[in-house]
Amino acid sequence: MVSNLILNLAQINPILRQPDFRMLVIVISAFLIFLLLTIVKIFYSGYYNRLFYILFRQDYLGASFVESNASFNNAGIFVLIASLLSVSASFFTIVVYTSKLQLFADEKELSFALFGFLGVSVLFLLKWMVYSFWGWLVHASEHTKNYLSLFFQNIRAFGILIFPIFILVPFVGENIRNVLIYIILISAIAVLLYNYYAFWRYSVKIKFFNHYAILYFCTFEILPILVLWKLFG
Repeated sequence: MVSNLILNLAQINPILRQPDFRMLVIVISAFLIFLLLTIVKIFYSGYYNRLFYILFRQDYLGASFVESNASFNNAGIFVLIASLLSVSASFFTIVVYTSKLQLFADEKELSFALFGFLGVSVLFLLKWMVYSFWGWLVHASEHTKNYLSLFFQNIRAFGILIFPIFILVPFVGENIRNVLIYIILISAIAVLLYNYYAFWRYSVKIKFFNHYAILYFCTFEILPILVLWKLFG
């Protein structure tokens, strides 16, 4: 339906002869992200300052406070949704603007973007569920809550930082586009390593590895490898 509408307009306006659905998906995603971030900026003053303060200070108690404070919690929901959109839109951008990864075309790109958002959301939901269950199992719910609070603060900050990067990809030349894609990928790796560092730092602080090191590595390091080996081996 969308394709027929744009093609009909293309007969009237020659500029639309080659509709770019990739650009349409990215622009819509960027608009939604900008709207959510603006709502937080207007109605929840000081949230962004608190967010990045916690990020750079690795303040677990501060992150837990932000999650429990009603006003900041509401703002955090908006920013988390915007960050999930930003992460999934960045993933979509990398795939559709990298020749070796292009798998979809036309209207299928919209479905791919929606599934990408759902996939990213499910991934983080599973992380929250696994760590919450782990905390309940070893009677460390308070510690896992503090760690997850800081983890999702990091994801919020990451989504905000890459937002102005991925929206430029459709509007620049190929060389600059490749540079922007590399910046997104390097930033994602940096955030991943930073989260590992945050987990290690907090684990040392609460002496987690002294008691549950073997169980942790079997569950989070060895078990996923065995599952992947079983699926693809």
